[in-house]
Amino acid sequence: MGIGITCTPSKLINQKENFLNVLLEPLNFEFMRNALIMGILLGILCAVVGSYMIVQQMSMMGDMIAHSVMAGLPVAVFMRLPLSLGALVAGVVSAVVLSGIESKSRLKLDAVMALIFSLFLATGTTLVTVLPGANRIDVMHILFGDILGVTQDNLKQTFGITLIIVIG
Repeated sequence: MGIGITCTPSKLINQKENFLNVLLEPLNFEFMRNALIMGILLGILCAVVGSYMIVQQMSMMGDMIAHSVMAGLPVAVFMRLPLSLGALVAGVVSAVVLSGIESKSRLKLDAVMALIFSLFLATGTTLVTVLPGANRIDVMHILFGDILGVTQDNLKQTFGITLIIVIG
C-alpha cells in the first residue's frame, strides 16, 4: 500500500511557469535590473584586473588601494568636494607612496602594501572622528557599498571603465 502521487503534464508546465515568474519578478524593478547589470560588469572587471594583478604578483594591491581611499573621504567631505575625488586622490597617493617605499627599501612588496593599507585606513577612520562634518560618512556603507542603490550614471561609468580595461 504505497501512496501514489499523480502529476499530469499540465501541472508540471504550470509549476515551471510559476517558478520562472517568481524568479524573474524582481527584474520588474529598475533598481534590481541595475544591480544585476552592475554585478555582471563588476564580475567581468574584477576577473580581468584580478587575473592581471595575480600574474604581476601584486594580489594585495587592489585591497590596499580600496582601503586606502578611506583616508580621502573625510577630507573630501571637509573640503566640500565629491567623495569620488577624495577617494581618487587618496588611492593615487597610496600607490605613489608604495612606489617610493618600494624603490628605496628592501622590504617585501606585500609587507609595504600591508603597512600602507593599515596606515591609510587608520588615518581615514581617525579623520572621520576629528574633522567637522566628516562624521556624516557611513563607514560601513563606504567599505561595503550598496549594489541596490546603483543609478544609470553609475552603470554608464562602470561600463566605460570595463570597456577601457577589457579592450586595453
